[in-house]
Amino acid sequence: MGKKLPYIPIYPGDWLRAFTGCTLAAQALYLRFEFIGHDSERYGYLSQNGSPIPPDTLAQRTGCASREQYDALLSELDGVPLLLGRTPDGTIIVKRLVDLQRRRREAKRIGSKGGNPKLLEERKTGRVNPPVNPPLNMTMKMSSSGDGEAGEGDERRKRIDRIKADAKRGGVQP
Repeated sequence: MGKKLPYIPIYPGDWLRAFTGCTLAAQALYLRFEFIGHDSERYGYLSQNGSPIPPDTLAQRTGCASREQYDALLSELDGVPLLLGRTPDGTIIVKRLVDLQRRRREAKRIGSKGGNPKLLEERKTGRVNPPVNPPLNMTMKMSSSGDGEAGEGDERRKRIDRIKADAKRGGVQP
């Protein structure tokens, strides 16, 4: 995708909902996984030189005291289905980062076509935005019966004329 972003967006509400019931240690392991996945050659994948990072190396890089601690925390994270995935060769995938990358690419693709995807179809028809100042419909309407009854426009015009007449006599101001 070109230049890597220098940050990972974290949304507190999403974080709290995703980790309900997880220990702080498991949350820290996941956060370290995000950092490693962010710096990985393939965004969101815990791989190095095209191969999965070995568990012992991940345990060390994530700050776990032992491989046993790492395995216990990883099994806790595996209990939350939306967080991590695995490739057939065993590479751990940080699903949120992969989804974030997919959304960035989609936004870039849409932006290269001119922006908001909901407006793309409207741009083809030539009608994106409404007129800047649409004219007020102050025309007088005739009734459909044609018998001379006042239409909606006539009633409105009469009310406006009454207000103006009262204002001239010193009554209500328009």
